[in-house]
Formats: sequence, structure tokens, C-alpha cells
Amino acid sequence: MIKQWAKIILVSSCLFTSSTAFAENMLKNGSFDDPENPLAGWVSDYAFTKNNQYMDNVKKVSVVATEQGRSLVARIESMTDAGAKLETEPIPFEEGYRYAGSLDFKGPDYRIYFAGYKWKPGVKPHDNPTLAELRQVYKSHAATGNAPGWKKVNLEIPGTEITKGAMAYLKQIEYITLFVYVTRTSYIDEVSVTRKRDPSVKFNE
Repeated sequence: MIKQWAKIILVSSCLFTSSTAFAENMLKNGSFDDPENPLAGWVSDYAFTKNNQYMDNVKKVSVVATEQGRSLVARIESMTDAGAKLETEPIPFEEGYRYAGSLDFKGPDYRIYFAGYKWKPGVKPHDNPTLAELRQVYKSHAATGNAPGWKKVNLEIPGTEITKGAMAYLKQIEYITLFVYVTRTSYIDEVSVTRKRDPSVKFNE
């Protein structure tokens, strides 16, 4: 009888571990409810890039109240194919882990992916990098589509299979961001980036 109960407890423990492997959100403000700054933890100002297409991007992103039982959501405004974007502040990326992104999306179109970054030459590494100090070296496979009503979008980095070509770029990554690009006005909410340990994620073999 004791052995039987031990077996039940072990199975239950395994199921619990599996279901909570991605439980800890690495984002500071995934629900846009920071009382002092609703966009804390996010990047919407791309003036540092000197790219004319995104010099006014910061004006296209706001946090608004909405219906359907949601309090605050991020609104990304765009009515042209030039689009608008929003991404998380840099998140440390480590070998031996698999990262998962999840968010609620509502809008005519979306292109969502993980962007991988490394330090720019000449920048001394520190604990709180800005995008201006980093250089993008990788884009994950993008989740694309449209959502007339609220839809859950999920993605991972790295994917289930790591090609040699992808590995060459993945091993350069020091930080990642969850990147959202739209060409028509859209909304996002309940964003999370989580990770779980996975010994199969190796880039330097």
C-alpha cells in the first residue's frame, strides 16, 4: 500500500513539474498595470535607430482601458504598411534553457517573434542593457495571422529542431526580446516570457 501511494505521489509530482515548467514570468509588466508607468519594461521609442520609418513610433503606442473584462491593454496604432512595433526590454538568454512567449492579441494582423541581440562592439557589458547598446543578430520563426477577437499567441526559442545554420546565430545571442509588429491598429495583453531548463539546448558542440 505504501509503495502504491509513493508511486501516485511521484506521478503527481512529475505532472505538476511538467505543467509548471514555464511558470515564472520574466517580464516586469506583462499586463501593463504598473501604477507609475504602464509601459514599464517595454520599448516603444526607436529614435535611437535614426530610422525615419520609426522616429514617431513612440506616439503610436499607448495603454488604454477596454471592455470584455480587461482593465488595461497596450494599443499599437497603425493604418499603413509601414507599421508600428513594440518589444520587451532585453531579457538574458542562456544556453541550456528553452524560452516561451505568450500573449493575448486582438487585431487585423500580427507578426510576433523573438529577436536575439548581442552587445555592440565597444560597449562594456552590464546588467541593464538598452536596445541602443545591442545589435540584433537573430529573429526566431514568426507567429503570424489575424485575430478579430482576442486570441492567445504562443511561440518558443529555440524551436524544436536547431539547424546548424540557426545554431551559428543562436550561440551569439546574449539577450532576447519578444517583438510585436503590426500594420493595422491592434491590442495586446497578458504577455509572458518564461523559461525551463532543457539540456538538449546546446549551441557550442
